[in-house]
Amino acid sequence: MAAQLAIAKDSSRPSPRKRERIGMLERRPSEEWFVTKRTARGRAKWFCRFSITGLYPRLFGPFPSKRKTLLFLDAAICQIGDYWNQLDEARDKYAIEGEFEMVNWGPIIEHPLATKDGGRQPRKPQVV
Repeated sequence: MAAQLAIAKDSSRPSPRKRERIGMLERRPSEEWFVTKRTARGRAKWFCRFSITGLYPRLFGPFPSKRKTLLFLDAAICQIGDYWNQLDEARDKYAIEGEFEMVNWGPIIEHPLATKDGGRQPRKPQVV
């Protein structure tokens, strides 16, 4: 019985690697975020199409997989999030004071559920 317990406690197997978690992405990935190119040997290389309003899109990469591309994007958004205070200062410099006192506490997230129609497409007018 002691020999069986010794075998059960044998830790010669490497423990499985913990999978990195994606924590900053708010939306499900869209195919337009990715560009895939094939090497001469037929292997896929992944690029992330990164776009900020007012700037041309940039391609970051190459990455070995779509998962690694998403991990990059998550890390990039985390880095950008560190600058929210600086963005708020820039907004305060140009925003209208007192106009929207109740919402002047940061960027307004345009989530589909927060819109008037709940994110649904407007109905087409009926012809009578």
